[in-house]
Amino acid sequence: MRWQVPGARTFLLLTLASRKTRRCICLLAALSLPSLGGEAQNEKAPEGYALVWSDEFNGKDGSPPDASKWTYDIGGSGWGNHELEYYTNRRENARIEDGKLVVTARQEAFAGPDGRKFNYTSARLKTQGLFSQAYGRFEARIKLPAGQAMWPAFWLLGENFASVGWPKCGEIDIMENVGKEPGINHGSLHGPSSANATSDLTATIALPAGQKLSDDFHVYAVEWEPGTVRLYLDAILYATFTSAQWPAGGTWVFNHRFFLILNVAVGGDWPGSPDGTTVFPQTMLVDYVRVYKHKTWRSREPVRAYSFLQRNLGSSGAFTHALRPYAVSVITRALGGEMHYMERILSGVGLRAASWVAVVALLFPLVAAQDVKAQSPNAAASGAAKSDDGFYPGWSLGTRFEGSTSGDGSVYDLGFGGGYNFSHHFGVSLGIPYYFVGTPTAIKAKDPQAVSGSGLGNVGADLKWFFPGPTVSYVSTIHLGAPTGDVKKGFSTGHATWNWANHVEHGWGNFTPFIDVGVGNTVQDTKYFHRPFMTFGYNAQFEAGTEMDAGPFSVSGSAYDVAPWGTQTVVSRVFRCSGSVKCGATGKSTNRKGYLDSSVQTGDASLARDNGFNASVEVKPVKTIDLEFDYSRSVPLRLNTFSFGIGVDLGAMLRRASLRK
Repeated sequence: MRWQVPGARTFLLLTLASRKTRRCICLLAALSLPSLGGEAQNEKAPEGYALVWSDEFNGKDGSPPDASKWTYDIGGSGWGNHELEYYTNRRENARIEDGKLVVTARQEAFAGPDGRKFNYTSARLKTQGLFSQAYGRFEARIKLPAGQAMWPAFWLLGENFASVGWPKCGEIDIMENVGKEPGINHGSLHGPSSANATSDLTATIALPAGQKLSDDFHVYAVEWEPGTVRLYLDAILYATFTSAQWPAGGTWVFNHRFFLILNVAVGGDWPGSPDGTTVFPQTMLVDYVRVYKHKTWRSREPVRAYSFLQRNLGSSGAFTHALRPYAVSVITRALGGEMHYMERILSGVGLRAASWVAVVALLFPLVAAQDVKAQSPNAAASGAAKSDDGFYPGWSLGTRFEGSTSGDGSVYDLGFGGGYNFSHHFGVSLGIPYYFVGTPTAIKAKDPQAVSGSGLGNVGADLKWFFPGPTVSYVSTIHLGAPTGDVKKGFSTGHATWNWANHVEHGWGNFTPFIDVGVGNTVQDTKYFHRPFMTFGYNAQFEAGTEMDAGPFSVSGSAYDVAPWGTQTVVSRVFRCSGSVKCGATGKSTNRKGYLDSSVQTGDASLARDNGFNASVEVKPVKTIDLEFDYSRSVPLRLNTFSFGIGVDLGAMLRRASLRK
């Protein structure tokens, strides 16, 4: 069918196809377009989006692409398509010129490391290990090469490619063109299938007859949301793919982070080989590449969260049944960012009640997760070893130096640890801290037996669960501690300890409201507060707040509540006996500051009860290093604490070094 808008002179051929089933729907539509030339655009983000990553290719002429943003695939294996080129990292094949990335396919004699000879070279650049993102808008302004056998592409590949392979990782083709079809762009999705080799959805858009994509720059873009992928050429939406359209037997895998790829292939099963009409060298010019994220999901996510919680909080037990409506209300409003400030952080009674509600709620299956940015208990120092779609499978390694200082003393620890992530969703780690404790001069003057100390703490093991989700995040950690530290120095309670910590957050533009709840038999240190004492006794911990991201900086504020029950033992870190005698308080103690003049004291729940508020500034100068500066105020202890943290993800450093080789 052919139809024309009055006055229009531009015709676009739109084709939707499932390659494996060869089902095809073709529409020839006449559209009135302001321009298909892909004019250079300013850096203003499209409506509803915020720019999070870009390369404008403003480097010095002749320089290589920015190594902090791009790395290379190198080799000539045919890449599964019987391609003829050998990909290099030479400037002859990829360089910056006149504010653009120039990717050049050359006809030349070239020998690989194994001595195999090739007649063509080119470049394939990628952001793997440097940048990836789930959902948002990905776009590039590109002028394509021309000629038989040319096969340029701008595409996304699942970040889990190294662990699950293709097609399980998923592939989003934003721009694919073959030289024998000079005016047609192909946009596709590829994923796994139990019925065929792959499951696919493909669409094409054609320029008016006689026009070529190599004649001018065009903007190629994808807008990707949960369950939906939209493809654009310049300002034209030419395909919308949804999970409901996915072929039978296939799996929709477009729900995790993907990295970017730019390349020019020569030859292969689809484009065919060069012939006498093909002219070399051929270049692909890239003016810019930009990645955006949605600014907000606020209008729909509180409703989604409410529905999800209603379905998943469980229905057994009168106690749970009575608390469920309140739990749904509190958590849903927090996730939606709509709890009143006073209600969230200033009411001690409200905090305590909400903490118990949250604990009850989290005893049941809750929500799918994404990245954790807010407070979590001190885990074994095994490095971040995770991305927004889960942990990086394989070994993790990290170190962290952090600590707190206040009028009641200073507690610092240097942690080392390593672990293994069995999948994106489950990992284990093991670590041990080395403590440095400073006792204030005022305490020493009052009691010469109070001395500073240093030494190893408890060996800790973490079992971590991390499940990706586009809007609501949930992480669960079980921490087990062995009593290997010195009790007299306050580095252990002398008992095996356990904690179960849970973190829920909801991204809302640059703001991320979060809730942390946990139970255990000791009050753990946090990034905000290394307490001048350790505790042994059952307790629940609750924290609620929000974080604001501003590029490499993030600022957070929160309120916390510790609700213990039963008998509590407090072991001082800043006061310890210099002799062999155990210096403990006699009888039941009610002195909240007893840790300043006794090594050990025992009392009821009031001895360990605590609540207050926190503030934090985090700086991430590079992806593998984070710096934190924190403040915490304990209301019952009347204590102001200043903290810092320096973390190094050694595992990520090793992965990046390996990728660059």
